[in-house]
Amino acid sequence: MKRRKLKEDNDQGGGDLQPLKKRKHFSGLIFRQKIIGEESVQALKSFLEIYRDTTSEQDIVLEYLESGGTGEEILLLLTNENKDPESVTYVFNVLECIFLRVMTALPSYLPEAEETAKCLLQSHLQSVYLLLSAKSSAESKKAVLRLLTAMSTLNGRVAKNILTYLKISNSMMYGLTRNDNPGRTLFVHFVLSFIVEGNPHVVKILLDKKDYLKSIIPGLVYDPVETVEMVLTILQKNVLENPLINKTTKMHAFNSNVLKSFFDLFNWRGPQKPQKKSRSSKSSGTPLKEVDVNQKAVVQEALYPFLCALCGSTKSGVVFFDPTLGLSGKNHNPLIYKVLEDLEKPWEHTMVAKLLAKIFTACPDLIPSTIRRMVPYLEPRLSPKWFQAMDFIGKVIDSAEPGTYLSKAGSLMPGQLLNALERILIPKGMLQTVVGAHFIDDNTVDGVALFHSEIMVRHTSVNLLNKIIKSITRFIEYDRLEQYFSSSSAANQFCQSLLDLLSKNLPKVGSILRIWKQALNDIERSKGLDAGTNSCSTEQCFTDTGHLQEILELLLAYAKLWPPLEMGAESDEMEDGWGMLSSQHFLKEIQQFEGLELMSLELLSAIGSFTLSPDQNNKEILRHLLHVYAKEDEKQSYSPWKNLILTLFLKTGLFEGNEMEACVWVHCFRIWYQERLKNNVGEEEGEGKANVLADFILQSLNELINSSEHYMKVVSELFNNAACVQGMNDGEPKSKSIHQILKDMMDSDFDHNELLICTSNGQNGGQLSCGFTVSPLLPAALSQAKNYTIESEDIDMINNYLMMVTVHILYGQSSPMPLLHLLKGKVSSHSLPKSLEKYIKSWSTQTPRHIGQLFNNGSVFTQCSDYLLDGLKSGENIPSKFEISNITIYDGLDIILLFRMIVFHVISMAQQGCLNGRTLTIAENILDWLIQHECLRDEGENLFLKKSGGKWRDLLSHCLLTAYGNPTVLELFDPLGRSGTPERLVTQFVTHFLQFSVHFPKNKNYSDEICSHFKDKFWQCICDALKDLSEQKKETKEWNQEIMDAILTSFTFNSKNLSNLLQTFKNIPAESLVELHSWNLSGPGLVFMKLMKQLCKLKMATTKITMDPEIFSAVVNHLVALEDMFESSSKNGCGNALPHLEECLLEILQIFPHLVGMVPQRLFASLISSKFSRESACKLGHFLISRNEVFSSSFIELCESNWSEVSLQFDRLVSYLSCILDVRKESIPDMILNHVYEAQREAIKNDFSSSLVLPSWILDNPQVFKLIVMQVMDDDTCFKLYNLLIANIDSGPAVPISTLEILFLVFKKIVNCSSFKLKEKPRISLVRLTLNAFVNVLRCAAKSDSDFIDEGGKSYQTDLTKFSHFLIELLEETEECNSHSGSTTNWRLLKKHSVWKDFSQSALKIGIGQNNCLILKCLERICSKVLCVGDPDAVVMYKMTILHSKFLDIMLENKTGKVEIMELLVMLIGKNSSNLSSSLAPILLSSYGATLNKSDILIIKVLKMLDHGDLNFNQFTPFLWGSVAASFYSLKRKAKTTAFSAFSVLRQPKADQVLDLLDANQVERTIIHFPINRKLQAEDSLDIVYAENNVYDPCFYLPILSHILAPENPIKIYKVVQSGALALTVISLGSSDPDVRGAAMHILARFYSHLETGRPNKEKKLWLNFVDSLRNGFALLANSKDLENVSSLQLPSVVSTFLARSSLVMADPQHVMFFPLHNYFLAKPAIDLDMVPEFFRLFNSHEMESRSYRYWILEVLRDGMKSELDFLACLNNGAFKVLLTSFCSVTSDQKSKALVLEILAAAVQTPSTAYYLVKGYGIISWIHEVIHTSVNFSSKEEPNIVIGVIHLLSNLWLAFSDENKFKLKPEGKGLVSLASTLMASYMLQLFLSLLPKLLTVQLPLADYTLYMDSLLSVTKVYSKSSQGQAGLIQMQDVNNAVLLGKKVLKNVNVCEDALEFECNVFPTSEELLSGFDDRSIVALKCLFEFILIWKQKKGKV
Repeated sequence: MKRRKLKEDNDQGGGDLQPLKKRKHFSGLIFRQKIIGEESVQALKSFLEIYRDTTSEQDIVLEYLESGGTGEEILLLLTNENKDPESVTYVFNVLECIFLRVMTALPSYLPEAEETAKCLLQSHLQSVYLLLSAKSSAESKKAVLRLLTAMSTLNGRVAKNILTYLKISNSMMYGLTRNDNPGRTLFVHFVLSFIVEGNPHVVKILLDKKDYLKSIIPGLVYDPVETVEMVLTILQKNVLENPLINKTTKMHAFNSNVLKSFFDLFNWRGPQKPQKKSRSSKSSGTPLKEVDVNQKAVVQEALYPFLCALCGSTKSGVVFFDPTLGLSGKNHNPLIYKVLEDLEKPWEHTMVAKLLAKIFTACPDLIPSTIRRMVPYLEPRLSPKWFQAMDFIGKVIDSAEPGTYLSKAGSLMPGQLLNALERILIPKGMLQTVVGAHFIDDNTVDGVALFHSEIMVRHTSVNLLNKIIKSITRFIEYDRLEQYFSSSSAANQFCQSLLDLLSKNLPKVGSILRIWKQALNDIERSKGLDAGTNSCSTEQCFTDTGHLQEILELLLAYAKLWPPLEMGAESDEMEDGWGMLSSQHFLKEIQQFEGLELMSLELLSAIGSFTLSPDQNNKEILRHLLHVYAKEDEKQSYSPWKNLILTLFLKTGLFEGNEMEACVWVHCFRIWYQERLKNNVGEEEGEGKANVLADFILQSLNELINSSEHYMKVVSELFNNAACVQGMNDGEPKSKSIHQILKDMMDSDFDHNELLICTSNGQNGGQLSCGFTVSPLLPAALSQAKNYTIESEDIDMINNYLMMVTVHILYGQSSPMPLLHLLKGKVSSHSLPKSLEKYIKSWSTQTPRHIGQLFNNGSVFTQCSDYLLDGLKSGENIPSKFEISNITIYDGLDIILLFRMIVFHVISMAQQGCLNGRTLTIAENILDWLIQHECLRDEGENLFLKKSGGKWRDLLSHCLLTAYGNPTVLELFDPLGRSGTPERLVTQFVTHFLQFSVHFPKNKNYSDEICSHFKDKFWQCICDALKDLSEQKKETKEWNQEIMDAILTSFTFNSKNLSNLLQTFKNIPAESLVELHSWNLSGPGLVFMKLMKQLCKLKMATTKITMDPEIFSAVVNHLVALEDMFESSSKNGCGNALPHLEECLLEILQIFPHLVGMVPQRLFASLISSKFSRESACKLGHFLISRNEVFSSSFIELCESNWSEVSLQFDRLVSYLSCILDVRKESIPDMILNHVYEAQREAIKNDFSSSLVLPSWILDNPQVFKLIVMQVMDDDTCFKLYNLLIANIDSGPAVPISTLEILFLVFKKIVNCSSFKLKEKPRISLVRLTLNAFVNVLRCAAKSDSDFIDEGGKSYQTDLTKFSHFLIELLEETEECNSHSGSTTNWRLLKKHSVWKDFSQSALKIGIGQNNCLILKCLERICSKVLCVGDPDAVVMYKMTILHSKFLDIMLENKTGKVEIMELLVMLIGKNSSNLSSSLAPILLSSYGATLNKSDILIIKVLKMLDHGDLNFNQFTPFLWGSVAASFYSLKRKAKTTAFSAFSVLRQPKADQVLDLLDANQVERTIIHFPINRKLQAEDSLDIVYAENNVYDPCFYLPILSHILAPENPIKIYKVVQSGALALTVISLGSSDPDVRGAAMHILARFYSHLETGRPNKEKKLWLNFVDSLRNGFALLANSKDLENVSSLQLPSVVSTFLARSSLVMADPQHVMFFPLHNYFLAKPAIDLDMVPEFFRLFNSHEMESRSYRYWILEVLRDGMKSELDFLACLNNGAFKVLLTSFCSVTSDQKSKALVLEILAAAVQTPSTAYYLVKGYGIISWIHEVIHTSVNFSSKEEPNIVIGVIHLLSNLWLAFSDENKFKLKPEGKGLVSLASTLMASYMLQLFLSLLPKLLTVQLPLADYTLYMDSLLSVTKVYSKSSQGQAGLIQMQDVNNAVLLGKKVLKNVNVCEDALEFECNVFPTSEELLSGFDDRSIVALKCLFEFILIWKQKKGKV
């Protein structure tokens, strides 16, 4: 068994191992020893045998690793030149075992495993390629693929390295991915291993290498089902659904060919093994195995969601949504379009058809083309394929979702959207096959599907028409149409046009009715669908009933969309219209088919054939409907039968304005029936009773219909009587009654229908409702009940039903008396039970009766009523949460009726004065329970009632209408809370339900609609109360602030209403805003403050709102009066009134800064001279001072004239002085400073001598104290403070940083005073003091966590930053003073003190350990002063630095702090040369990036210092850098300790290793941003900071390339070219440094020598010609300039860029530019180096790729335009003439124009070039022409051109505005005047003329900021030079600037205020600028200043 098991493992793991009969002892240590000797292969075999032996417990991998072994030791076995594939296979198998073991169970060895993987990739890839080659065995391929898979799963870094270094050729990849290759599955696993972890960086790299993924996809069709599922699942989860993988990457990876391969998987074949042909077989083909249907289904189920995500999702896939729905003419989805074109009849495949329907939902623009391709296959026929095609079209049409199609508002106009939907939903080509070109009148036409002789064909066509109508209806009913078109009229017009379009394309009603009759005839003749179901197999279930139901559904849709009354004469034509549908005959036809009854009745009701008429047949039908509805399961929340009955009731018009009563009559019938069943009444008896009750309801309806005028008159009389009674009750003499208030509101805009309040005639909506809402059906039913005698058995049943109906009608009334009069009136000779009369009458008393005698005791209504009435009893406990036992509500009508009952109970009790807080809380609990019921969330149940406007209203709004629609609730509502208990409780009841506005749908403005009348009453009450206050008619009553606050929080007002209401506050007395006894806000004060805040919020919401100056004046005057009253009051208290009002005024001024000038001096004086200090008053005063200099001057004057009064609050006084210093240029008078100083002289000394901490007023206002020190404080005091500071520097307490910053001036003053004898210089003392405090903070920070937060939550980060900045500034200031005075400071004295050692150690510990750059920078600066040359302390600090545990991490991983560490090392090496050590070189090279960033420049500097020492650099050449160097040098150090140190392979890196380090993207960046001023001697330009630092450093790469290309070094020519080394060399010829150019020529010479040696080929010939033509070009150029030294020639950058790009292109034969450049260099003996090569040929090419040629040469000009030399090169061949003239040509496309503008923008950056273009080429006029006539800025293709114009203008102005750049030209003096006058005028005209064009495009924020900054700069220069002349800037220009700012920034209220009002200071309010980022604020400030300059200039003019 063991032998067999081992054999199986060998087959899986590779390697031919044989089991040993008796295994000798073998351990990890023995394995290490044996792999060095000759038994290495046997040791590998033994290792694998033990690892694979499942019965052994020995962990050979762990033993080997614990013995010190690493994978790198095993890799040394691969260094032999004669590599044996078998031994390599064993090595790879062992490494795989180690990697797998480390990854699964030994994570501590992961770093060593990562190093092994790096070593393998960098040094042993040849072994990998050897095993992957076609000659290797299958086992070898498996071994290397398993190894690579295991490596890639170690971590992301290893995976990226594999993708970077491993280069699998196309032939090799083809062999690995063939389906007959046994290693294909392993290769698939290898590719997926990069994706399975989901690392976005690794996945992006893999997807960029498209060959990997592309190679495995086509073969999936023959892979096992498990492999396919795995591939699809991993790709979907980790690629498609990965948010960090952008769509562009996905589109490149999943191109059209890959997509086709995925679609081919729907026809998955599975693994196919060719069968051997027998000799007798005549077939030449290879028979294939049959596909397992179940496995194929599994593949399809996995494939469908994957392709849905890839092709059907705009978020995770490769598709784009076209907002124009295909009308733009662009192909937004070329990938999917191409795939769909290649699919052959996809609708015939079920899963593909389903997938396409999903795709078309996301990409509706693809639908028309697909349906056009289907038209030839849509000829009607009885065929499964035809049914599949029609079903597919139906799915496509049914997938149209308006939420998706109309997601981008405003994309299409109504007509355009109509056209788009016609192409998608009503395609004419398809409709011609369904309904014909003209509507057919014949009975059967086989050429048209709708009239085909086969019923199944007709059924399919009817089904399709239904889907078309449903899709169209979804668009018509879409609730965001108005938002899409931004207009309700446009939305209505679109809906009507869409209906008209649909009616034109669909058949007439008569045609559909004939199809109905034909279907019935076919069914009768047994030719129905049931008989022929088996003839065609489709997805649909064809039955007779189903077919008839489809036709009924179509007819019902016709009736709803085009009601018969709107169809004109057609309804009267018996043969053609709805008249063909006889209701009696129609219903008889329906009865034989089950399930069609409801739909048929709905149809008859819709067309008006079935109504509540006295017709006997209709009575029977209605009775049947009531029975069906009553019998329905009570758990069914949605009932279509109920909706049909309600529709019939409401169509009578008898319930107009009282629709809920119709629901009561119907619903009570069901409640009665259900209660009968619960009482165990027999079913037959129940049926009989139900028939009697149903007949009674129908008889009552007939009675009402026959005598409608009589019963309407009865109701009208009752209504009028009730109104009169209420008018008499409300007739008490009042100034203006609540009734009159309500009447005024009702007369204006009260909609009684909306609030379900019935009026007398339904049209007189202006009269106030009395709350009597009864329909005429109740008196008619009472009159009909008299026909039943008392002896009748049915009278009790009828009485019970009428009592139930009457009680629910009662709950809808405001008063019970009118209903009681109705029951007792003459119209009702029938008397209901006395218990009902007593119950109704009891509600007019304070003791209402329980409902238990009228309703079933177990009903929810009874329980709720009892629960409420029990609340009136004293001593009852109120449950915390309402619970009803054994009651469940399923019907939404029950919730509405319960709502009505609860509201009636509350209001009636309030009217009678018996409502208490306990009962109200119970009612609120019940209603809270109801309002959150799940029935209110049921959409179907929510659509059973309609508003009068025709739109559906949901249940929630109906529930709230029962409360907010009750006029008594409105009458008792007292928003001021000043009335009695009932009014207060009802108001609390109203405000409680305002919280439920959050439940309303966001797109429906129900809250304002339902509560509008309460808002109006609130408004009117506030106005009247304020009017009374202003007229002082009556004594002010206290307002209930809690209620007011709740109402104001819930209600919102528009700006007009707010302004009108705030106007009423002008005339009220100021004291009414506060409660004088406590100085808290009063009710009016609270309202005033809330309304002001609402106005400020509206202003913030991008709405242009202004505040009336009168209102603001009233606010200020009220505050002034209150301030005076508060100062003089004896009861000042600590109320909140003044702080709230002051904060409110501050917010107003921040939002409306133009009002600052209206603030009176009196208010400011009261703020600064108050006896009391308030934070709000201080903030307001600070704001006034900062915004207007008048207030600062007033404060200074007040201080000088009335110091005693102002200085009462000293802290406030100093804060104002500090604010003045912040905003004013002039200083504070010495007199005031003397007062401040004298007042605090002793306090400063006492506080400072005790704790070395300054008083709080100094710490909070340091600027004031600094001014006091410099101007007022005497020298003696300064000296005393100085002595206090330095008294105990070393042993005393640490001085806070705030104290040091403030007292720095004291030290400066001591330094300038020579009269004092000092032990040491004050600056030395200050540094010692600072270091002492700094060390204390550093020690505390070292004990805290990584964020410098200790256990108490204190953060030290701020103190560390402050100390570092302070110390650096102190050192810099000292050096500056020394340079001016010529003195020196002996910083070395600091070393004598212990604080120096403590500081250096702590700073290093924190600085390196926590990556704190500022501390390291501070340490470097001070060490450079303290340490001397040769100082031994420099050695100590150097070792402490490089031996720090975090040093290598920071250096190798490029973490924060690397630059500062390098600066520290440079300084320490400079201080002591003994720090130079060879051990540092590998670290520096490993952390080096070969770029021009600061850390790399510092590394070069250190390497130079090492090179000047005794270090031999030959052991490192040619230099590797980066992570490769780290791996290489670590391997090299390890090799020295082994027996393999003699191998020469490790002595120096190979050339290929160095060239592989060159990154293609970085090479391209270096070509674009080559540093032409960089010196070859690095120390000459080490301190230069380069703008683009992510480019290769020529000082580094040129020497390396020179070494690599040495004659003795073998190189690969293609490697030098493909890596970009040749391009980097050629671009260096454009350097301004002759040494750099000389080095480049030297490298080219060495490269040429390598080309000359070896066997010639076409590649070498090309590069020989390239170098020859370049060399000859130099010779020609030197001869023309009479120069002997060629290296002194500098190539123009455009030429060097051309040559560098050409070298890259010619290394890639697939590049579009390969052939023209290849031919050019083969044919050109010498290049003209003083002009742009091949410019005319490429720019004016006539080849097929001419556009690509032009783009390429223009990009060369753009990237090479760096200096005047490049401009001259372009002049030599007239390039600029061609560019300027071709721009306006029709041959120039948008990209070419954008490139031309970029070239010009780059050229004018050189001032001399800008001057030449302006003077010689008239570029000003050219730009003017471009802006006005040459470019259509309204086109959507123009943003790049607009941006190009902005950059050109900005650079041109920048060149002319810098006058110092023209020193080299004799015309410089003239240019200065030109730049200041004419140029400013010309440029301003160009900027302003561009402004209206910018309004038509979408401008990015960065470009807008650049435009505004340049415009502002030009405007400033022009405004200074124009000197009062009429300006160029007009009002329209300023308005355009504001409009543009609003378009880009969205909110420019600040600038609009500046334009309209006097506002000269840019606001700093955080709320006002909360929506802006830093760049937006810069742009906003530019616009603000531009407006101010214009206003100032306009004022001068």
